[in-house]
Amino acid sequence: MSECQCELSGFCTARNVALKPTMQLICRANKPRVDAMLSGEPWVNPQAKKGPQRRSCSTTKRGRCDCSNLGTLLLAAIQAETGRPVSCGTCKAYLQSLNKTSAHDHAAIVQKLYAEISWPPEWRITHGDKEGQRKRISEIVSTALAAATTTCETPRPKPVRRTVSRGVGSAFVAGTGPTRFVRSSQFQFDILNLIAKIPPDVTAIAGVARSGLSAATMLSMYLHLPMVTIRQTMNDVVQTGNGWRLGGTKHVNPRTEKILVVDDTVMTGNSLKAIKPLIDREFGNAIYAAIYVNPKALLKPDIWSVDLPWPHILEWNVFNSILSPSAAMDFDGILCHDCPPGCDDDGPKYSDFIRNAKPLYMPRRCPIPLIVTARIERYRADTEDWLRRHGIRWNRLVMHPAATLAERRRDNIAAYKARHYAAWAAKHKATPGPIIFFESEDGQAREIAKLAKLLTICPHTAGCY
Repeated sequence: MSECQCELSGFCTARNVALKPTMQLICRANKPRVDAMLSGEPWVNPQAKKGPQRRSCSTTKRGRCDCSNLGTLLLAAIQAETGRPVSCGTCKAYLQSLNKTSAHDHAAIVQKLYAEISWPPEWRITHGDKEGQRKRISEIVSTALAAATTTCETPRPKPVRRTVSRGVGSAFVAGTGPTRFVRSSQFQFDILNLIAKIPPDVTAIAGVARSGLSAATMLSMYLHLPMVTIRQTMNDVVQTGNGWRLGGTKHVNPRTEKILVVDDTVMTGNSLKAIKPLIDREFGNAIYAAIYVNPKALLKPDIWSVDLPWPHILEWNVFNSILSPSAAMDFDGILCHDCPPGCDDDGPKYSDFIRNAKPLYMPRRCPIPLIVTARIERYRADTEDWLRRHGIRWNRLVMHPAATLAERRRDNIAAYKARHYAAWAAKHKATPGPIIFFESEDGQAREIAKLAKLLTICPHTAGCY
């Protein structure tokens, strides 16, 4: 019997008969059953097992256990295909339900995704008529089915807690080397090194807002080229403007220029994939570049400066990044500059420093989970007031219990910080991780890491211990 295409047309060419929608969905997946339904004869599943059936994973005493990761794979594939998140709650619930069984109906899934997912107009135009669109969806489903795990033999064991989490996807799997802290000064040096790989016929630079603008600005100045800004949140490209050196009227024509699209890092490749539809729409000729690329990234740019495996810490965004919820820190030398020599008098000079300390790193993306400072408890009010004035939120602020600075100096400050760091880390779940403590003094950072047996970083020396 020839292959049937009834799920595309509603007419079964193999049987020369029109099928109802419910029969269309199962036609290709189970031809004998449809033949029996058309003839009016009872149908018995030859693969049906006699006797009591094994209880489903989702009904075990140990609670729900996914039998497959098909739904998760399809959700990621659809978002990568469209360049936008799946916002439909019903669609998400359906995709999640695919994780609860190891038996999947290819045709039914294709039909459901075609009917329910809000495929963007540009995507539908790209893939032509309904048949072309369904064919592309079928390819996505087939790829996901081939990669999906389908086993329900035992409930998934409780994962063992890891200091460095795998996070989302294989790109977050830790490499064989040590954690690396990249300082902003090194970033500028690596931007300069990228120039040797840029084709000489590039006529304009496009920076991906926000982190990519730093690299794009430096390259546009080094190469004396005009620049535009790619705004992902607005899904558009805007003229950045030019100084007098390029002439105030010289602007970029995206359709005619050869444009270098620049970002600071490519970690997984998802951001690169997300901006591709916008680049294809707005630019006539573009090549992709980044300063740092994770070797395990699923999608990489055309050129880059440095291979940078995970885990790595970037000075210019670590305090306002996905790592922020897992970053505990010291106060003086991290959030503000250290107390100047001669002002640590436990008197008027020190009080003035506490109230008017000059800011340094400003974590504002989310509350700091833990601050451990050697400042003594009686300066709490002024310390918290400083944090509020600078827009910094926190969950816990630990201050030394000593009554005076002289008493505090007799304590082992590194051990004091290590105790609080280790106690917090033992209860904290890092996603994607790693758990970090930022310490301003290199010697203390080494000692804290040794005592807590956890990652400790000194930003001023780029030391990772």
